[in-house]
Amino acid sequence: MKNDFLVEMKAMLTRLSEIEEPARIAIINELRSEIRKYSPFAGEPVDCVQWVPLDQVQANDYNPNTVAPPEMTLLEHSIREDGFTQPIVVWANNEHYEVVDGFHRHRVGREIKDVNERLRGYLPLAIINTEREDRGDRIAATIRHNRARGKHDVEGMSEIVVELKRRNWSDDRIGKELGMEPDEVLRLCQISGLADMFANEDFTQAWEHVPSEYDEEELSMGESVDLEWASHFKEAVPEGWKDRTGKSSVLYGAFSQKMGLVFKSKFDDSWFWKAYTIPMQEGKSESLEQAKIVINKIFSKDNEEDLAQL
Repeated sequence: MKNDFLVEMKAMLTRLSEIEEPARIAIINELRSEIRKYSPFAGEPVDCVQWVPLDQVQANDYNPNTVAPPEMTLLEHSIREDGFTQPIVVWANNEHYEVVDGFHRHRVGREIKDVNERLRGYLPLAIINTEREDRGDRIAATIRHNRARGKHDVEGMSEIVVELKRRNWSDDRIGKELGMEPDEVLRLCQISGLADMFANEDFTQAWEHVPSEYDEEELSMGESVDLEWASHFKEAVPEGWKDRTGKSSVLYGAFSQKMGLVFKSKFDDSWFWKAYTIPMQEGKSESLEQAKIVINKIFSKDNEEDLAQL
């Protein structure tokens, strides 16, 4: 039965030579897909390599793997002499395919003229993760393929870890999926996006709470500021008010020390003010302008008389 089946199949396959090349390639791809349904290795992407026109294949925008010029030249020579021995690993994205692994093989097939002509404008693809379409999963697949070879750009890897964190991946999941130790995940977080990465973490309070006569929740919108003047700063800056945001402004002295702070209430149109004297003075005014006047008069020579009139 086995021999009869093969004889029948071979007789049918000879008819492929009568079909024009683009249609023949499409039929071969479909035949491979059908055969895969009965293969004991159907779960392995390499069991069904597809030849796809290169204009349907796109590079990804997150690959941190780099290849030095000598190694790139060697790759070109290898593909010329030995042919494509490894397919390009891709993810199917609607009518296109996005490269997961094999970016540099993809470049050789696309950019090197004699290789491109030999491949008739096609590239061999192994399609993976058809059931996992999240960008984070594709990024993880790329890193897994790359980690054992090539050279990762540290900044690129850092950006990838930051993106996965923004997609709510835990450190444990990032480490497991990308083959990283916990300290490596932490170091990459520290390179870029440090504040963003730790924004949702819980930290112990590093200062002692001092009760205030003002609404505690309302005051929580202000900034915690070191009350000691930084008069030892060497670089002097122009004296005056510096707006940090539309809701806060700081009065700087001649030697970079902070002299006063004003910030808007989150409940109404009033403004809180703090004057960094010893002891510190604080209060509340009806407007930004009045709050600044209060602080300016505190630091004026005859402040006691002026403040009494406010």
